[in-house]
Amino acid sequence: MIGPRSLARLLLLACGVAVAMGCGSSPPLLSGAINVDPNVNPDRAGRPSPIVVRVYELKSVAAFNGADFFSLFDNEQATLSGELVGREEFQLQPAETRQYRRQLQPETKFIGVAGAFRDLEQARWRQAVPVPPKRSPTITIGLQARAVTVAVK
Repeated sequence: MIGPRSLARLLLLACGVAVAMGCGSSPPLLSGAINVDPNVNPDRAGRPSPIVVRVYELKSVAAFNGADFFSLFDNEQATLSGELVGREEFQLQPAETRQYRRQLQPETKFIGVAGAFRDLEQARWRQAVPVPPKRSPTITIGLQARAVTVAVK
């Protein structure tokens, strides 16, 4: 049986834990937009095409920047090993604008974006940028005809 003093201590400890948990900071919210150019990802006839885009949360960028496209898209876990924190994938249409919101994990230091362009040889298909130490950074992802651009502020 628990005595009155032990019960009081237990309640005080539980209240202290609850207050400490409530005071913890929540993960930063990354928000912004993905803007797709009307002429994105042209086929051989020059017609724009839908594009698959991945947004990565990364601890560092060495493996992301050093990977070839197919290693990254087909085997990201092995390719990015300990750098990968999280990922989202989108299929976007030419001229589409999509709002983007994501709670960042505390270990996220970089955002990497990779686009599955038809003409990989001529495309700048990836870009990675550091995440600023702000509470709510803003991201703008641009998908041009053959290029990915990313800005985080």
